[in-house]
Amino acid sequence: MTLPPFLTKAILYVRTQASLRIAWFRALSRRRKMILVIAAVATLALIIFLILNSGHKEASAEPHLRTIEQIMVGDYGTSGAVGIAVPTAHSGTFVVRAEAGGRVTRVVSSGNRVAQGAVVAELENSAQRAALVQAQGVYEAAEANLSKVSGGSRSEQRAILEAQVTSATAALDASRSGAVNTILSAYATADSAIYGTIDKMFENPGKTSAKFTILTSDSQLTNSLENTRVAIEENLLREATMSGTLTSSSNLYEELQVAQIEIRTIRNFTDMVIAALNKAISSSSVSETTIATYLAEATAARTSLTTSLTSLSAAVQGLASSQSALDVARKNLEQGIVGGQTEDVAAARASLKQAQGGLAAAQASYGKTLVRVPFSGTITSLSVAVGDIISVGSDVALVVPDEGVPTEASFALPLSAVKFTPAGAYVFMVDESNTLQSVAVRTGLVTTNAIMTTGLSGTELIVKDVRGLKAGERVALQ
Repeated sequence: MTLPPFLTKAILYVRTQASLRIAWFRALSRRRKMILVIAAVATLALIIFLILNSGHKEASAEPHLRTIEQIMVGDYGTSGAVGIAVPTAHSGTFVVRAEAGGRVTRVVSSGNRVAQGAVVAELENSAQRAALVQAQGVYEAAEANLSKVSGGSRSEQRAILEAQVTSATAALDASRSGAVNTILSAYATADSAIYGTIDKMFENPGKTSAKFTILTSDSQLTNSLENTRVAIEENLLREATMSGTLTSSSNLYEELQVAQIEIRTIRNFTDMVIAALNKAISSSSVSETTIATYLAEATAARTSLTTSLTSLSAAVQGLASSQSALDVARKNLEQGIVGGQTEDVAAARASLKQAQGGLAAAQASYGKTLVRVPFSGTITSLSVAVGDIISVGSDVALVVPDEGVPTEASFALPLSAVKFTPAGAYVFMVDESNTLQSVAVRTGLVTTNAIMTTGLSGTELIVKDVRGLKAGERVALQ
Protein backbone atom coordinates (compact mmCIF):
# COMPACT_ATOMS: atom_id res chain seq x y z
CA MET A 1 0.00 0.00 0.00
CA THR A 2 1.37 3.39 -1.04
CA LEU A 3 1.12 6.23 1.49
CA PRO A 4 0.10 9.76 0.42
CA PRO A 5 3.12 12.08 -0.07
CA PHE A 6 2.19 14.47 2.79
CA LEU A 7 1.93 11.59 5.32
CA THR A 8 5.26 10.17 4.20
CA LYS A 9 6.90 13.57 4.83
CA ALA A 10 5.31 13.81 8.30
CA ILE A 11 6.61 10.39 9.35
CA LEU A 12 10.12 11.28 8.15
CA TYR A 13 9.97 14.54 10.10
CA VAL A 14 8.95 12.79 13.36
CA ARG A 15 11.69 10.18 12.98
CA THR A 16 14.27 12.90 12.36
CA GLN A 17 13.23 14.90 15.41
CA ALA A 18 13.14 11.81 17.64
CA SER A 19 16.61 10.80 16.45
CA LEU A 20 17.92 14.28 17.21
CA ARG A 21 16.39 14.27 20.75
CA ILE A 22 17.81 10.82 21.50
CA ALA A 23 21.20 11.84 20.20
CA TRP A 24 21.08 15.02 22.32
CA PHE A 25 20.14 13.09 25.47
CA ARG A 26 22.89 10.47 24.86
CA ALA A 27 25.40 13.28 24.38
CA LEU A 28 24.66 14.66 27.85
CA SER A 29 26.92 13.67 30.69
CA ARG A 30 25.66 11.22 33.25
CA ARG A 31 25.46 14.00 35.87
CA ARG A 32 23.22 16.17 33.69
CA LYS A 33 20.98 13.22 32.94
CA MET A 34 20.47 12.65 36.68
CA ILE A 35 19.66 16.34 37.23
CA LEU A 36 17.01 16.25 34.53
CA VAL A 37 15.43 13.10 35.92
CA ILE A 38 15.39 14.50 39.50
CA ALA A 39 13.90 17.79 38.31
CA ALA A 40 11.15 15.96 36.45
CA VAL A 41 10.33 13.79 39.46
CA ALA A 42 10.32 16.81 41.83
CA THR A 43 8.02 18.75 39.51
CA LEU A 44 5.62 15.82 39.32
CA ALA A 45 5.63 15.41 43.15
CA LEU A 46 4.94 19.14 43.66
CA ILE A 47 1.98 19.03 41.29
CA ILE A 48 0.53 15.99 43.09
CA PHE A 49 1.02 17.66 46.53
CA LEU A 50 -0.73 20.87 45.46
CA ILE A 51 -3.66 18.94 44.05
CA LEU A 52 -4.10 16.83 47.21
CA ASN A 53 -3.63 19.80 49.58
CA SER A 54 -6.13 21.90 47.68
CA GLY A 55 -8.67 19.11 47.88
CA HIS A 56 -8.08 18.72 51.63
CA LYS A 57 -8.64 22.40 52.26
CA GLU A 58 -11.82 22.40 50.26
CA ALA A 59 -13.08 19.35 52.15
CA SER A 60 -12.21 20.69 55.60
CA ALA A 61 -13.44 24.24 55.11
CA GLU A 62 -16.20 25.20 57.56
CA PRO A 63 -18.57 28.15 57.40
CA HIS A 64 -17.52 31.12 59.54
CA LEU A 65 -19.67 31.68 62.64
CA ARG A 66 -20.08 35.23 63.88
CA THR A 67 -19.28 35.73 67.57
CA ILE A 68 -22.02 37.60 69.42
CA GLU A 69 -22.44 39.17 72.87
CA GLN A 70 -25.58 38.67 74.95
CA ILE A 71 -27.17 41.16 77.37
CA MET A 72 -29.83 40.77 80.07
CA VAL A 73 -32.96 42.76 79.17
CA GLY A 74 -33.62 43.57 82.83
CA ASP A 75 -30.39 45.59 83.02
CA TYR A 76 -31.97 48.16 80.69
CA GLY A 77 -35.19 48.74 82.64
CA THR A 78 -36.52 52.30 82.82
CA SER A 79 -38.62 52.02 85.95
CA GLY A 80 -35.84 52.79 88.44
CA ALA A 81 -36.30 56.56 88.20
CA VAL A 82 -39.94 56.41 89.39
CA GLY A 83 -40.10 53.14 91.33
CA ILE A 84 -40.27 49.41 90.72
CA ALA A 85 -43.61 47.58 90.41
CA VAL A 86 -44.16 44.05 89.14
CA PRO A 87 -47.46 42.29 88.37
CA THR A 88 -48.88 39.80 90.88
CA ALA A 89 -50.90 36.67 90.35
CA HIS A 90 -54.05 38.74 90.81
CA SER A 91 -54.97 40.44 87.54
CA GLY A 92 -54.61 44.21 87.62
CA THR A 93 -52.63 44.35 90.88
CA PHE A 94 -48.94 45.27 91.14
CA VAL A 95 -46.47 45.03 94.02
CA VAL A 96 -44.15 47.98 94.68
CA ARG A 97 -40.66 46.96 95.81
CA ALA A 98 -37.82 48.72 97.60
CA GLU A 99 -34.60 49.65 95.79
CA ALA A 100 -32.59 49.95 99.02
CA GLY A 101 -32.53 48.34 102.44
CA GLY A 102 -32.97 49.88 105.88
CA ARG A 103 -35.49 50.88 108.57
CA VAL A 104 -38.88 52.20 107.45
CA THR A 105 -39.55 55.69 108.85
CA ARG A 106 -42.69 56.71 106.94
CA VAL A 107 -45.50 55.02 104.97
CA VAL A 108 -48.71 56.22 103.34
CA SER A 109 -52.09 54.92 104.41
CA SER A 110 -53.78 52.01 102.68
CA GLY A 111 -56.64 53.10 100.43
CA ASN A 112 -54.94 56.33 99.34
CA ARG A 113 -54.92 57.27 95.69
CA VAL A 114 -51.40 58.25 94.61
CA ALA A 115 -49.96 59.98 91.57
CA GLN A 116 -47.15 58.62 89.40
CA GLY A 117 -43.82 58.95 91.22
CA ALA A 118 -45.43 59.54 94.64
CA VAL A 119 -43.50 58.34 97.70
CA VAL A 120 -45.33 55.47 99.39
CA ALA A 121 -42.61 54.71 101.96
CA GLU A 122 -39.38 56.26 103.18
CA LEU A 123 -36.36 54.54 104.71
CA GLU A 124 -33.92 55.89 107.29
CA ASN A 125 -31.73 58.18 105.21
CA SER A 126 -29.98 60.62 107.53
CA ALA A 127 -26.57 59.42 106.30
CA GLN A 128 -27.65 59.74 102.66
CA ARG A 129 -29.06 63.23 103.25
CA ALA A 130 -25.86 64.31 104.99
CA ALA A 131 -23.76 62.88 102.16
CA LEU A 132 -25.97 64.73 99.66
CA VAL A 133 -25.54 68.04 101.49
CA GLN A 134 -21.78 67.50 101.61
CA ALA A 135 -21.66 66.59 97.93
CA GLN A 136 -23.61 69.74 97.11
CA GLY A 137 -21.13 71.78 99.16
CA VAL A 138 -18.16 70.20 97.40
CA TYR A 139 -19.80 70.90 94.04
CA GLU A 140 -20.51 74.54 94.89
CA ALA A 141 -16.95 75.03 96.19
CA ALA A 142 -15.51 73.51 93.00
CA GLU A 143 -17.78 75.71 90.89
CA ALA A 144 -16.74 78.82 92.80
CA ASN A 145 -13.08 77.84 92.55
CA LEU A 146 -13.32 77.47 88.78
CA SER A 147 -14.97 80.88 88.50
CA LYS A 148 -12.26 82.37 90.67
CA VAL A 149 -9.24 80.99 88.83
CA SER A 150 -10.78 81.74 85.46
CA GLY A 151 -10.94 85.42 86.48
CA GLY A 152 -7.23 85.69 87.16
CA SER A 153 -4.85 85.58 90.10
CA ARG A 154 -5.87 87.25 93.41
CA SER A 155 -5.22 86.93 97.15
CA GLU A 156 -7.34 84.63 99.33
CA GLN A 157 -8.08 84.78 103.00
CA ARG A 158 -6.55 81.94 104.94
CA ALA A 159 -9.77 81.30 106.83
CA ILE A 160 -11.62 80.51 103.59
CA LEU A 161 -8.94 78.05 102.50
CA GLU A 162 -8.98 76.35 105.89
CA ALA A 163 -12.77 76.06 105.74
CA GLN A 164 -12.46 74.39 102.35
CA VAL A 165 -10.00 71.86 103.77
CA THR A 166 -12.33 71.16 106.70
CA SER A 167 -15.31 70.68 104.38
CA ALA A 168 -13.35 68.43 102.02
CA THR A 169 -12.09 66.34 104.96
CA ALA A 170 -15.63 65.87 106.25
CA ALA A 171 -16.77 64.90 102.76
CA LEU A 172 -14.01 62.28 102.48
CA ASP A 173 -14.89 60.85 105.91
CA ALA A 174 -18.52 60.61 104.82
CA SER A 175 -17.49 58.92 101.57
CA ARG A 176 -15.39 56.36 103.44
CA SER A 177 -18.25 55.59 105.86
CA GLY A 178 -20.61 55.31 102.93
CA ALA A 179 -18.21 52.99 101.13
CA VAL A 180 -18.09 50.68 104.17
CA ASN A 181 -21.90 50.53 104.27
CA THR A 182 -22.03 49.89 100.52
CA ILE A 183 -19.56 47.00 100.75
CA LEU A 184 -21.36 45.41 103.71
CA SER A 185 -24.71 45.80 101.94
CA ALA A 186 -23.30 44.17 98.79
CA TYR A 187 -22.00 41.22 100.81
CA ALA A 188 -25.39 40.84 102.51
CA THR A 189 -27.06 40.88 99.09
CA ALA A 190 -24.66 38.18 97.86
CA ASP A 191 -25.44 36.03 100.92
CA SER A 192 -29.16 36.46 100.34
CA ALA A 193 -28.87 35.63 96.63
CA ILE A 194 -26.89 32.42 97.22
CA TYR A 195 -27.92 31.13 100.65
CA GLY A 196 -31.48 32.49 100.60
CA THR A 197 -32.46 31.90 96.98
CA ILE A 198 -30.21 29.74 94.81
CA ASP A 199 -29.23 27.15 97.43
CA LYS A 200 -32.87 26.03 97.59
CA MET A 201 -32.20 24.44 94.19
CA PHE A 202 -29.12 22.50 95.39
CA GLU A 203 -28.29 19.53 97.54
CA ASN A 204 -25.12 19.97 99.63
CA PRO A 205 -24.48 23.50 98.30
CA GLY A 206 -20.93 24.74 98.70
CA LYS A 207 -19.51 21.24 99.06
CA THR A 208 -17.72 19.13 96.49
CA SER A 209 -20.83 16.93 96.36
CA ALA A 210 -23.08 19.88 95.45
CA LYS A 211 -25.93 18.81 93.17
CA PHE A 212 -28.40 20.96 91.19
CA THR A 213 -31.78 19.34 91.86
CA ILE A 214 -33.66 20.81 88.89
CA LEU A 215 -33.76 18.57 85.82
CA THR A 216 -32.75 20.50 82.67
CA SER A 217 -32.25 19.74 79.01
CA ASP A 218 -28.61 20.90 79.22
CA SER A 219 -26.43 18.51 81.23
CA GLN A 220 -23.28 20.54 80.51
CA LEU A 221 -24.88 23.62 82.05
CA THR A 222 -25.89 21.59 85.10
CA ASN A 223 -22.29 20.42 85.60
CA SER A 224 -21.03 24.00 85.27
CA LEU A 225 -23.55 25.14 87.88
CA GLU A 226 -22.44 22.51 90.38
CA ASN A 227 -18.74 23.26 89.90
CA THR A 228 -19.26 27.03 90.09
CA ARG A 229 -21.33 26.79 93.28
CA VAL A 230 -18.41 25.05 94.99
CA ALA A 231 -15.95 27.75 93.84
CA ILE A 232 -18.21 30.60 94.99
CA GLU A 233 -18.23 29.31 98.55
CA GLU A 234 -14.67 30.64 99.05
CA ASN A 235 -15.84 34.15 98.10
CA LEU A 236 -18.76 33.99 100.52
CA LEU A 237 -16.54 32.86 103.39
CA ARG A 238 -14.04 35.65 102.69
CA GLU A 239 -16.85 38.20 102.61
CA ALA A 240 -18.22 36.93 105.91
CA THR A 241 -14.81 37.38 107.54
CA MET A 242 -14.33 40.83 106.03
CA SER A 243 -17.81 41.93 107.20
CA GLY A 244 -16.67 41.56 110.79
CA THR A 245 -13.41 43.51 110.41
CA LEU A 246 -14.07 46.22 107.79
CA THR A 247 -13.85 49.82 109.03
CA SER A 248 -13.53 53.26 107.45
CA SER A 249 -9.77 53.09 108.05
CA SER A 250 -9.41 49.86 106.03
CA ASN A 251 -7.99 49.81 102.50
CA LEU A 252 -11.38 50.60 100.96
CA TYR A 253 -10.11 51.11 97.41
CA GLU A 254 -8.76 47.55 97.32
CA GLU A 255 -11.83 46.05 99.01
CA LEU A 256 -14.18 47.85 96.60
CA GLN A 257 -12.30 46.38 93.64
CA VAL A 258 -12.41 42.86 95.12
CA ALA A 259 -16.09 43.27 96.00
CA GLN A 260 -16.98 44.25 92.43
CA ILE A 261 -15.18 41.19 91.05
CA GLU A 262 -16.88 38.81 93.52
CA ILE A 263 -20.37 40.29 93.14
CA ARG A 264 -20.02 40.21 89.35
CA THR A 265 -18.98 36.53 89.60
CA ILE A 266 -22.06 35.75 91.69
CA ARG A 267 -24.28 37.63 89.24
CA ASN A 268 -22.81 35.62 86.35
CA PHE A 269 -23.56 32.45 88.35
CA THR A 270 -27.13 33.70 88.84
CA ASP A 271 -27.39 34.18 85.06
CA MET A 272 -26.42 30.52 84.66
CA VAL A 273 -29.13 29.51 87.14
CA ILE A 274 -31.71 31.60 85.23
CA ALA A 275 -30.62 29.98 81.97
CA ALA A 276 -30.98 26.52 83.57
CA LEU A 277 -34.44 27.35 84.90
CA ASN A 278 -35.50 28.49 81.42
CA LYS A 279 -34.49 24.99 80.23
CA ALA A 280 -35.95 23.19 83.27
CA ILE A 281 -38.11 20.09 82.92
CA SER A 282 -40.86 19.57 85.49
CA SER A 283 -40.98 16.29 87.38
CA SER A 284 -42.81 14.61 90.24
CA SER A 285 -40.46 16.29 92.72
CA VAL A 286 -40.29 19.75 91.10
CA SER A 287 -43.47 21.14 89.53
CA GLU A 288 -43.80 23.82 86.88
CA THR A 289 -45.15 26.17 89.55
CA THR A 290 -42.04 25.62 91.69
CA ILE A 291 -39.78 26.23 88.68
CA ALA A 292 -41.64 29.47 87.91
CA THR A 293 -41.25 30.58 91.53
CA TYR A 294 -37.52 29.79 91.49
CA LEU A 295 -37.14 31.76 88.23
CA ALA A 296 -38.89 34.82 89.68
CA GLU A 297 -36.75 34.68 92.84
CA ALA A 298 -33.51 34.24 90.88
CA THR A 299 -34.40 37.16 88.62
CA ALA A 300 -35.11 39.36 91.66
CA ALA A 301 -31.78 38.28 93.20
CA ARG A 302 -30.00 39.22 89.99
CA THR A 303 -31.61 42.67 90.06
CA SER A 304 -30.37 43.17 93.62
CA LEU A 305 -26.85 42.10 92.63
CA THR A 306 -26.88 44.55 89.72
CA THR A 307 -27.97 47.33 92.10
CA SER A 308 -25.10 46.40 94.43
CA LEU A 309 -22.61 46.59 91.55
CA THR A 310 -23.91 50.05 90.66
CA SER A 311 -23.55 51.16 94.28
CA LEU A 312 -20.00 49.78 94.50
CA SER A 313 -19.02 51.62 91.34
CA ALA A 314 -20.55 54.83 92.71
CA ALA A 315 -18.65 54.34 95.98
CA VAL A 316 -15.35 54.07 94.09
CA GLN A 317 -16.16 57.26 92.21
CA GLY A 318 -17.27 59.01 95.39
CA LEU A 319 -14.04 58.12 97.21
CA ALA A 320 -11.90 59.29 94.31
CA SER A 321 -13.88 62.53 94.00
CA SER A 322 -13.71 63.30 97.73
CA GLN A 323 -9.99 62.49 97.89
CA SER A 324 -9.30 64.69 94.88
CA ALA A 325 -11.30 67.57 96.36
CA LEU A 326 -9.33 67.29 99.60
CA ASP A 327 -6.01 67.23 97.74
CA VAL A 328 -6.95 70.40 95.85
CA ALA A 329 -8.10 72.15 99.03
CA ARG A 330 -4.85 71.28 100.82
CA LYS A 331 -2.81 72.49 97.87
CA ASN A 332 -4.67 75.79 97.84
CA LEU A 333 -4.08 76.20 101.56
CA GLU A 334 -0.37 75.48 101.20
CA GLN A 335 0.01 77.95 98.39
CA GLY A 336 -2.08 80.57 100.17
CA ILE A 337 -3.20 81.91 96.82
CA VAL A 338 -4.79 80.43 93.74
CA GLY A 339 -3.42 81.84 90.52
CA GLY A 340 -5.11 82.09 87.18
CA GLN A 341 -2.54 80.03 85.30
CA THR A 342 -3.57 77.55 82.63
CA GLU A 343 -2.78 74.49 84.71
CA ASP A 344 -4.79 75.89 87.65
CA VAL A 345 -7.84 76.42 85.44
CA ALA A 346 -7.54 72.87 84.09
CA ALA A 347 -7.28 71.47 87.62
CA ALA A 348 -10.32 73.50 88.72
CA ARG A 349 -12.36 72.16 85.81
CA ALA A 350 -11.33 68.60 86.65
CA SER A 351 -12.33 69.13 90.28
CA LEU A 352 -15.72 70.46 89.18
CA LYS A 353 -16.29 67.42 86.97
CA GLN A 354 -15.41 65.09 89.84
CA ALA A 355 -17.68 67.02 92.17
CA GLN A 356 -20.51 66.62 89.65
CA GLY A 357 -20.00 62.86 89.72
CA GLY A 358 -20.00 62.79 93.52
CA LEU A 359 -23.19 64.86 93.61
CA ALA A 360 -24.93 62.56 91.12
CA ALA A 361 -23.94 59.49 93.17
CA ALA A 362 -25.21 61.09 96.38
CA GLN A 363 -28.50 62.04 94.72
CA ALA A 364 -28.96 58.48 93.44
CA SER A 365 -28.19 56.99 96.87
CA TYR A 366 -30.69 59.29 98.57
CA GLY A 367 -33.31 58.67 95.87
CA LYS A 368 -33.26 54.91 96.50
CA THR A 369 -34.42 55.46 100.10
CA LEU A 370 -37.70 56.87 98.77
CA VAL A 371 -40.01 54.08 97.61
CA ARG A 372 -42.10 55.45 94.75
CA VAL A 373 -45.00 54.09 92.72
CA PRO A 374 -44.28 54.12 88.95
CA PHE A 375 -47.85 54.90 87.88
CA SER A 376 -50.93 56.54 89.32
CA GLY A 377 -53.35 54.27 91.17
CA THR A 378 -54.76 53.23 94.53
CA ILE A 379 -52.83 51.63 97.40
CA THR A 380 -54.82 48.55 98.42
CA SER A 381 -52.53 47.18 101.12
CA LEU A 382 -49.14 47.70 102.74
CA SER A 383 -46.52 45.02 103.46
CA VAL A 384 -44.42 47.17 105.82
CA ALA A 385 -44.92 49.41 108.83
CA VAL A 386 -42.87 52.15 110.45
CA GLY A 387 -39.94 50.57 112.26
CA ASP A 388 -39.66 47.50 110.03
CA ILE A 389 -36.22 46.55 108.69
CA ILE A 390 -36.41 45.64 105.00
CA SER A 391 -33.87 44.64 102.34
CA VAL A 392 -33.41 45.42 98.66
CA GLY A 393 -36.32 44.05 96.64
CA SER A 394 -38.69 43.71 99.61
CA ASP A 395 -42.43 44.06 98.90
CA VAL A 396 -43.72 47.42 100.19
CA ALA A 397 -47.26 47.92 98.90
CA LEU A 398 -49.92 46.59 96.53
CA VAL A 399 -51.31 49.09 94.06
CA VAL A 400 -54.10 48.94 91.50
CA PRO A 401 -53.31 51.28 88.60
CA ASP A 402 -55.86 53.78 87.36
CA GLU A 403 -57.87 52.66 84.35
CA GLY A 404 -56.04 53.24 81.09
CA VAL A 405 -52.67 53.87 82.74
CA PRO A 406 -49.85 51.97 80.93
CA THR A 407 -48.18 49.45 83.24
CA GLU A 408 -46.28 47.13 80.90
CA ALA A 409 -42.57 46.93 81.62
CA SER A 410 -40.48 48.98 79.23
CA PHE A 411 -36.77 48.73 78.51
CA ALA A 412 -34.39 51.24 76.93
CA LEU A 413 -32.51 48.72 74.79
CA PRO A 414 -29.46 49.64 72.69
CA LEU A 415 -30.44 50.57 69.14
CA SER A 416 -28.16 47.81 67.87
CA ALA A 417 -30.20 45.15 69.73
CA VAL A 418 -33.43 45.68 67.75
CA LYS A 419 -33.88 44.52 64.15
CA PHE A 420 -36.50 46.21 62.00
CA THR A 421 -38.23 44.43 59.12
CA PRO A 422 -41.38 45.19 57.06
CA ALA A 423 -43.20 42.69 59.32
CA GLY A 424 -42.19 44.45 62.55
CA ALA A 425 -39.41 44.82 65.13
CA TYR A 426 -37.54 41.88 66.65
CA VAL A 427 -34.78 40.96 69.08
CA PHE A 428 -32.73 37.78 68.81
CA MET A 429 -32.29 35.07 71.46
CA VAL A 430 -29.90 32.11 71.16
CA ASP A 431 -31.35 28.61 71.58
CA GLU A 432 -29.63 25.44 72.80
CA SER A 433 -28.05 24.79 69.38
CA ASN A 434 -26.64 28.35 69.22
CA THR A 435 -29.21 29.26 66.58
CA LEU A 436 -30.82 32.70 66.50
CA GLN A 437 -34.54 32.84 67.29
CA SER A 438 -36.49 36.06 66.70
CA VAL A 439 -38.81 37.51 69.36
CA ALA A 440 -41.29 40.20 68.31
CA VAL A 441 -41.29 43.44 70.34
CA ARG A 442 -43.06 46.79 70.21
CA THR A 443 -40.96 49.94 69.97
CA GLY A 444 -41.49 53.55 71.00
CA LEU A 445 -39.36 56.60 71.68
CA VAL A 446 -35.91 56.59 70.07
CA THR A 447 -33.01 58.49 71.64
CA THR A 448 -29.39 58.88 70.57
CA ASN A 449 -28.30 55.44 71.80
CA ALA A 450 -31.46 53.61 72.88
CA ILE A 451 -35.02 52.68 71.88
CA MET A 452 -37.95 52.17 74.22
CA THR A 453 -39.16 48.56 73.91
CA THR A 454 -42.07 46.58 75.36
CA GLY A 455 -43.14 42.95 75.03
CA LEU A 456 -40.33 41.45 77.13
CA SER A 457 -40.30 40.36 80.79
CA GLY A 458 -36.73 41.37 81.62
CA THR A 459 -35.39 37.86 82.23
CA GLU A 460 -34.38 37.29 78.61
CA LEU A 461 -30.80 37.15 77.33
CA ILE A 462 -30.73 38.80 73.90
CA VAL A 463 -28.09 39.58 71.27
CA LYS A 464 -26.54 43.00 71.82
CA ASP A 465 -25.77 43.74 68.16
CA VAL A 466 -28.10 42.21 65.54
CA ARG A 467 -26.74 44.08 62.55
CA GLY A 468 -26.11 41.67 59.68
CA LEU A 469 -27.77 38.74 61.50
CA LYS A 470 -30.93 36.86 60.58
CA ALA A 471 -33.23 34.36 62.28
CA GLY A 472 -32.12 30.75 61.95
CA GLU A 473 -28.44 31.66 61.64
CA ARG A 474 -25.94 29.78 63.84
CA VAL A 475 -23.57 31.90 65.94
CA ALA A 476 -20.74 31.55 68.44
CA LEU A 477 -21.14 32.95 71.95
CA GLN A 478 -18.55 35.39 73.25
